[in-house]
Amino acid sequence: MNGTPRLRSAFPTTPRTDPRRRTFNNNERSALGSPPSPFPERPSPIIRPVKTPGERAGAPTPLIPTEIVDVPSQRFYVFGFYIALTAWRLYNSYNVENDLDSTWLFLKWVGIDAAFFVALPAFKIPWLEFSFPTAFTLWLLHAIANAFLMYKIPIPFLTWLGALVKVAYDRELSISEHRVKPGDILHNSSIILGKQIIHILPEGSAILNPEKRAFCIDASRPSVELPIQINQTTPISIELQRYDLETEEVETITISSKQARQLKTQADSGHHKSDTNTPRTLHYPVSKAGLYQLQRVIDTTKLEVRKRSFDTAVVHCPLASISTQSEDRCTGELSNVALRVTGVPPFKVKYSKTVNHKQFSSIVQNVLPHVDLDLVSSDEASAVVLDPRRPHMGWTKSTTESFEINESLHQNGSHSYTIEEVEDGLGNKVVYNGSKSKDFHAPRVQSLTVHNRPRVTLGGLNSDRVLRVREGNAIPLPISIQHVDTLHPSDWPLNVKYSFVSDGEGEAVHSENHVHEMADRRSMPLISQPGKYSLDSVDSQFCRGEVVEPSSCLLHNPPKPGLSMESEDIFDKCAGNPIGMYVNFDFTGTPPFKVRYTISHRGTDFPKVQEFSGMRGQMELRERAAGSYIYTIHEIEDQVYGSVSLKDQNLVLKQDIKPPASAIFHGDNRAVKACLGSPVSIPVRLAGQGPWDLDYELVHAGKRKKHHIHSEDELCMIELPPFAEGGSYSVVLSGVQDKSRCRTTLQEERKIEVRQEQPRAAFGDIDGKRSILALDGRSVKLPLRLNGFAPWAVRLQNLDDGSDSFEQIFRDANAEISVDRPGTYEIVSIHDSCPGVVDSKANKFQVSWLPRPTLSIKDPAIGTEGSKGFRKAAVCQGDESVLALGLTGSPPFHLKYQQKFEPIKGPAAISNKPVTLAGSSAQVNLDTSKAGEYSYVFSELGDARYSPDKKGFAPIVLWQQVYPLPSAKFSQAGKTYGYCKYDPTFTNSAEAETENIPITFTGTPPFSVEIAIIHHGVSTRPEIIRQKDIATRSYSWPLSRATLDLGTHTVSIRSVKDALGCESILDSDPSAVRIHVSSPPAIIPLESQEHYCVGEHVSFSLSGQAPFDVFYTFQNRERKARVSGNEFRRLAESPGEFVITGVSDSAMGNNKCRARKDIRKVIHPYPTVEIGKGKTVISDIHEGGEVDILFTFTGTPPFEFTYTRTENLRKGTGKARVLETRHDTSDEFSKMIRASDEGIYEVVSIKDRFCSYTKPSHKAAGNGGGGLMGGQKKLLTY
Repeated sequence: MNGTPRLRSAFPTTPRTDPRRRTFNNNERSALGSPPSPFPERPSPIIRPVKTPGERAGAPTPLIPTEIVDVPSQRFYVFGFYIALTAWRLYNSYNVENDLDSTWLFLKWVGIDAAFFVALPAFKIPWLEFSFPTAFTLWLLHAIANAFLMYKIPIPFLTWLGALVKVAYDRELSISEHRVKPGDILHNSSIILGKQIIHILPEGSAILNPEKRAFCIDASRPSVELPIQINQTTPISIELQRYDLETEEVETITISSKQARQLKTQADSGHHKSDTNTPRTLHYPVSKAGLYQLQRVIDTTKLEVRKRSFDTAVVHCPLASISTQSEDRCTGELSNVALRVTGVPPFKVKYSKTVNHKQFSSIVQNVLPHVDLDLVSSDEASAVVLDPRRPHMGWTKSTTESFEINESLHQNGSHSYTIEEVEDGLGNKVVYNGSKSKDFHAPRVQSLTVHNRPRVTLGGLNSDRVLRVREGNAIPLPISIQHVDTLHPSDWPLNVKYSFVSDGEGEAVHSENHVHEMADRRSMPLISQPGKYSLDSVDSQFCRGEVVEPSSCLLHNPPKPGLSMESEDIFDKCAGNPIGMYVNFDFTGTPPFKVRYTISHRGTDFPKVQEFSGMRGQMELRERAAGSYIYTIHEIEDQVYGSVSLKDQNLVLKQDIKPPASAIFHGDNRAVKACLGSPVSIPVRLAGQGPWDLDYELVHAGKRKKHHIHSEDELCMIELPPFAEGGSYSVVLSGVQDKSRCRTTLQEERKIEVRQEQPRAAFGDIDGKRSILALDGRSVKLPLRLNGFAPWAVRLQNLDDGSDSFEQIFRDANAEISVDRPGTYEIVSIHDSCPGVVDSKANKFQVSWLPRPTLSIKDPAIGTEGSKGFRKAAVCQGDESVLALGLTGSPPFHLKYQQKFEPIKGPAAISNKPVTLAGSSAQVNLDTSKAGEYSYVFSELGDARYSPDKKGFAPIVLWQQVYPLPSAKFSQAGKTYGYCKYDPTFTNSAEAETENIPITFTGTPPFSVEIAIIHHGVSTRPEIIRQKDIATRSYSWPLSRATLDLGTHTVSIRSVKDALGCESILDSDPSAVRIHVSSPPAIIPLESQEHYCVGEHVSFSLSGQAPFDVFYTFQNRERKARVSGNEFRRLAESPGEFVITGVSDSAMGNNKCRARKDIRKVIHPYPTVEIGKGKTVISDIHEGGEVDILFTFTGTPPFEFTYTRTENLRKGTGKARVLETRHDTSDEFSKMIRASDEGIYEVVSIKDRFCSYTKPSHKAAGNGGGGLMGGQKKLLTY
């Protein structure tokens, strides 16, 4: 009892000092003369709430932590595992074959169930932690179920179901022909009514705030309820005193009699009416703060109740708030948040810290009041005099305290401080709920935004920290912001301060300071003046930043690029002609340089670019073709200025080129692929002054052959004759000579690869032949044999159908070609990359088709109908009909035909039927199961070679008519004709002695019918009657009654035949009728007694043909009951005279056989008894008093009754014990007795002259006589 209830996740309780005590003795004074302590002791009668059972550290936790699988899921998985075991158990039971399997499976499942119920508590899952007796009981029930399942013992489900239905719907027919519950009659609570309760009043008491709880009020809780506990009393007036906490004024509060009754009624609502000994707690609402005392309580006896009063303080609930001067901070600064608490000290405040929406911790802070030691001196304190009649008020005084939360902020983002709860010194706690944002107890939150400090540097600089910019241009100062993503959008724009110092070339050195506002990371200041730039500082909107190295750079304007050049000619050593020149460049500017120039030759300009990495460079200009060349230099480009035009310098070079003779192969250097027997041409490009003489050699197999060619053109062709053999050849250019007659030696070579053989094509063979027989319409693959290199292009032609040749591409040397038409196929030609030859001995292939199967009808009794139709003779429904067929082909044959049935009434039905036939002659059974027109369309035919299809097969159609079978039935199917054999109401006329039974026919008249009559009990052999020439479909068959004796006779139709010759033979006739010949019925009572009590059964035995109609009168009203069995049994639910007047059976119906009777029975009611006119009378007396108890009876005197006195017990405390049982008699309808002992007086049994009744709760104890259901006793005294 030393702490506030907390969640498991809450911080541990703060260590407490000794609990504060207070002595409630108004006659003692407190010693104010003692030296004051800094924190004076505050006496309080408040007892702190205790921890709930769920918070005890010893509570068991599941074996599997709930962080992995929560408790409901664990229960679900256990339930699913149990369902799987049950399914497996049922599967094993279904597959049991012998007793050995049964024994083994029974032992197996007993072990599995034992393991399951032993292991389950080890998981410690709530609701599944069974004790050992519970687990053993469950295992025993499962073992019994295993025995039933594995040994296949039949379970009496129907018996159990009948018992359950009997319990849920236990109703019987009464004499008044209504269904009633026997229990409602036998256990009638209105027979014995009323009870007398005698209380001996004890002495009462009243206590204010017995649990010493703390109370507080605020805007969300404007009032509280003060508990006043009363015991053994009913107050009519209550007085309270309230001492104001501020002014100490006294207010007297009086609770009136009406309000006290309302409070007492509310307190009794939670208790049973019989529970009068349990103390009641009255909850009186108050809405003012103050110190309350219970002054006086008066009960219904106008006497003052003994009271006990604890000083109960109702204060204002503690209030906490949190605030700060500014909500923006920089990283590294302190939080500086102020927390303010108002209420009764000392306080306990719990608050949490959240950083970027993630809760870091919850802190509990104890706040002690500030005590001014100089406020009251010891002399002044000793002079104070307390009133002993007034309570001490100091421990309820309210104060306001505050403290600051100062902690270093190192992480940027949102920092929130939330007050979760506050508790005052009396134990009043206020929890600020985060889910109620608009409530008075909404969370107190103070949020801070912590901003990162910006860090800047100069980025993108080279090692010398120099920015080179062309003169007059401006570039951004390369300011780089480190970790820019950590800056909040509200931190922008940034204020950057930088300084500039000029380089002092040609003028005095001066310096400048600048401030630039950066809206984003790309918003940098522009600089253009040469000199030194340095970053001084950076500030965001909230924080001062940091400048890191490198923080300074130099801006330099280099000179513009330019060049000067010199040229030197290059001469041929043989002819002395110029063949090119060297050009030397001297550059100014910033390397590297690019020189752009054009070469003009024969009116065409060719732009060129040459790169130089240093300040000096050389370029060699050589041309292969002779002629005049002009070199014009246009632009120069360096690293800083870009392209600079040089057209104003007129840098032009001219030269006439006369190059020496030379020759090269035209095109790429890959080897030339050549076909065997084909010529080859190789192009050669010549240079120099024409005409030219070219020498070359052809090299093959170690042999060289020299050749010479003369050309007037720069591009000439070397023509090589067809090659007779394959292999590798080389063409080598050895020398060339032009107009100057200076010979140039050459080393140019070109390879020629000549194929070793030509491609070849031929047909392969199938089973040693180049011919094949195939199915009509099937694709046939013809094998090919190809030599050469893939892919091959083969051209073929079908010589028999006169079609054009066709060409296909093949990539396999053993390829196959698919054909779908018969004929002789010939290979016309073949080629790959080279033309080829066709093998004349294997260039043809023969393809032929196998013949298809055929179908014909061989039945001579079939007539033709149309060009492809046939009709077969009509038959009766159900007669056999066969169609003979002839087939040609390769058996077995597969025939498909469509059967269409058009009934006499209703829609047509179509069905497709496949048939397999083994020989060339076959028969097909035609359908005659239903009457109507049948048509058969044979549409597809196949054999062992051809699958059934419609190709090449003409459909055959066959028709046949099937006549319907006639039918006959009795118009009133199942009817029972009955009459009395010796009934005097019948006359001797022929019409009266004849029974006309109507029969209905279908078919074509006239009809012939055969009728059988079975005489039950006489002979099992039927009597046959034949009736012919019935011209109509409705016929009344006359049957003489004189031919039938007593008993039951069954009349049925055996066969019927119509004019078409179709006959129906009936094995059994569902429309058969019965004729019952009987004598009048009889009724006999099963009991000899004449007098009955309400709740007993009246039974009679019936003889005759069921069902019976029993006629009787009850309570002067005529009634009729229908009885389907041979016993008439009814429950007597009310008193009266019961007379049987007659009975009839169903031999003839309409009550024609009725017996007159006069059987009388008398039913008597239960006697009744009442105490206090049937009500519960409560009498409160003091010790020694007496109470009159009045008993009132109904019934037939004399009366005998038994009553008991039981102890008064509160509800739920157990079963009341019977203290006394007494037996008494009365010849009158009322009786008075006197009682003075405490207890409950009630009658348990009553008996009059005829009947008796005992309460069901006292039957087992033998209270009352025997009788029906143990609760009645019939007295046979008249």
